[in-house]
Formats: sequence, C-alpha cells, structure tokens
Amino acid sequence: MHIRHGRKWLIDVRRMPVITKKTVIILEIMKDLTSMEFANKDQNILAELLGKLSGLLVISRALIGSASFEDKMDSVLKQIESSLSKDSSVIAWAEIDGKIYGRKPSELTGFMWTEEINVEDESRGLVHANWSQEREIPPEDKYFLQEAADLIGRQVEISDLWARLRESEERHRKPRDRRRPARPPAASDRAGARWSCSRRLRRRSGAHPLHGR
Repeated sequence: MHIRHGRKWLIDVRRMPVITKKTVIILEIMKDLTSMEFANKDQNILAELLGKLSGLLVISRALIGSASFEDKMDSVLKQIESSLSKDSSVIAWAEIDGKIYGRKPSELTGFMWTEEINVEDESRGLVHANWSQEREIPPEDKYFLQEAADLIGRQVEISDLWARLRESEERHRKPRDRRRPARPPAASDRAGARWSCSRRLRRRSGAHPLHGR
C-alpha cells in the first residue's frame, strides 16, 4: 500500500514479457483504497440512518396507540435507548409538566444530551439521553432526539385537546340536566310497576297472584 497525493493506493507491479532486450514494460495496477473506505463508511452511515428512521416510526406508532400515556412513554423511552445504544449504553428519561417518565439515574456519568418538548411554542418538558461514556453526539443522533421530542410534544398536545373536550362536555351536560327534570313515567309504566310489585308481595306471602290464598 502506498500513499500518493494524500490518498491510499494498493499497487500491484508486474513485469511484462519483452519483445527485445532493450524494451522493459512494467504494468502497475492501482486500486484507490481511500474511495473504498469512503464507500464503506457511507454504507454504514446509511444503515444507521435507516435504523434511526425505523426507531422514529416505532415511537410514532407507540404514541398513537390506545394505551395510557405512561405506558406510551415507557415504550418510547425504551426505543430511544435501543436506537442510540451503538457504542455505549444509554439511559433515556423525560420530564413533562413536572412529572418524570422513565428511569432517571441517581448519578449522571459520561455524556448527556437534552432536547426540549414544546407544545404550541411553549416548553412543556425535556427528554434526556445519558451515554455511559464520554463522546461527541453525531448529527444523526441529534436529529433523532429532536424528532422524538417533537413526536412526544404532539402527543401531549393531543392529550390536552382531549382533556379540554371532556371538560367542555361536562360543563354543557350539567346545566342541561338541571334544566330538564326527569320525565315522570307513563301511566302504563306505573300500572306495570304496581302489578310487578304486587306479584312479588303475594309470592312472599304464599298467595297466588290471581286466586289469592
């Protein structure tokens, strides 16, 4: 292997058969190793990016499910840890409206990155990722955490809208219930109720409902 003009080359030198004694032909076959390294690196980066995108898809599906918000966040944080645990273990947790989701470590070591969870341009919390070793966060990991925080923020917004809808329904239902008293039962209903009650009393006393004792 030789380095020429700042690039790595694999060179194979061969001496070719000559026609005359004065002629010497040397065949030099060169392979650019630097380009191959870049190609392999690009393939690895592409595989990592596809893995991150798949992780975001899993997070999106977990958040739109029918489970409770706590169970959704448990699935989301586990997926964040799985998607970011490449060369060292990762612990992920979130703080939303003062409540902590996930397993926040008692002591922080290594490297930590935090993204803000925003709802309608208002900060509602943070999502944290703590690597066990010191490192620099690559752009794909930063993008992944930003998108994960954005997906969580959308689910928080949806939860807020559902809560407001339920409150609105309760407010409108109570005045209507007060304005409309319960409708008295119809005459036929009252007669049927009296007959049913009379029959139960006669059974308890041992009398036949039609013929008496």
